[in-house]
Amino acid sequence: MMALQRLFNNLATSKLNTPKLLSNFVPRCSYGLNNVGSDDPDVEIIEKKIVEEKTSLAMRAYLQRATQYNSFMEQQTHEYNVGKRHLANMMGVDPETFTQSDIDVAIDYLFPSGLYDPKARPLMKPPSEVFPSKKDAEFDESGRPFHVFFYTGKPNFYLILHNIATKLSELNKFEDSLRKNNILPDPDKKLTSLGSQWLSKEDLEKLTVEKLSDHEYKNFVVAIERLLKHPCSYKYGEFISDYQKPMISTKAIIESAPVEYTKDGRAFITVKDCPRKDARADVTVYYPGTGKLSINGKGIEFFDDIQAREQVNKIL
Repeated sequence: MMALQRLFNNLATSKLNTPKLLSNFVPRCSYGLNNVGSDDPDVEIIEKKIVEEKTSLAMRAYLQRATQYNSFMEQQTHEYNVGKRHLANMMGVDPETFTQSDIDVAIDYLFPSGLYDPKARPLMKPPSEVFPSKKDAEFDESGRPFHVFFYTGKPNFYLILHNIATKLSELNKFEDSLRKNNILPDPDKKLTSLGSQWLSKEDLEKLTVEKLSDHEYKNFVVAIERLLKHPCSYKYGEFISDYQKPMISTKAIIESAPVEYTKDGRAFITVKDCPRKDARADVTVYYPGTGKLSINGKGIEFFDDIQAREQVNKIL
């Protein structure tokens, strides 16, 4: 104890500058990772190393996936362009003016298919239409996310729901302002969903680049329908139409041939220029029929190929 007392007395009466002693001594006990403006080079280096390590861990996985995806798409695009030129040469067309519609026609011609589902037929499309797109980087170099709904796990989807709820709230305020002035919403301007349908779950997933569950898609439909049924929904008609697509009528408009009669009273119909690939034929059907076929004066044996005979019989 006496030795410590003498030490403190010597420090108190020393000619050394006391603030300098404190500045040299105290920070060594109090410096930490959050020390900002420190003049200690060791502490600054440690902080930089830790930040760089965290940043590299956050970005390394993304950069690796992005590099692999970009190189894959570049390879597929190169192969598509080479195949496009070969196909144009096969069809005797200038490759520079060979469009995607020309490619579709050429594929149908070179690879005729009777498969009912178009997805099962041969195709040649740009890689961007065949392979699913990937999201861009969702965070900066420090790991901070760009999107305000990043931590929901599906930011693009929840942004749509947020926009729907925001616009619905704005419409409620607008309707209240009208009613305060004794003005009712114009019923003639009210939107309707006739002739259109909402984006399917698959289309919505392509739009958001996110995998959605059936429950989430149902929530989207409920929310957008509620916005559509609002009396003042016409104010956001363009926004609503972004999530609609017109319904395509599958009912073909066919002008039926007139019914004619033979001398003995049998009814018949003649359809001219019926197409089958490159072949054309005039077909006459009688009622009541006899079950006999007449093809250029011959029966079913007109066709030597068994497959052609089966196709004719299948129509009947």
